[in-house]
Amino acid sequence: MKQFLSRITDSILLNPIRSCSILFVLLLLSFWQASKLTVNSNNLDLLPKNNPSVVKTQK
Repeated sequence: MKQFLSRITDSILLNPIRSCSILFVLLLLSFWQASKLTVNSNNLDLLPKNNPSVVKTQK
């Protein structure tokens, strides 16, 4: 494991342009996936539909 991490560290330090490019691509992919997230603030939608308290609330 120590050799593996040493090789990765050497690769990052010897090829900074490639390392920055890979990090930039990962950053773009992260932003793209994060933009798809939604927030559902309606608590009734988050509970099971057959829950007695949900049924009573919807009446």
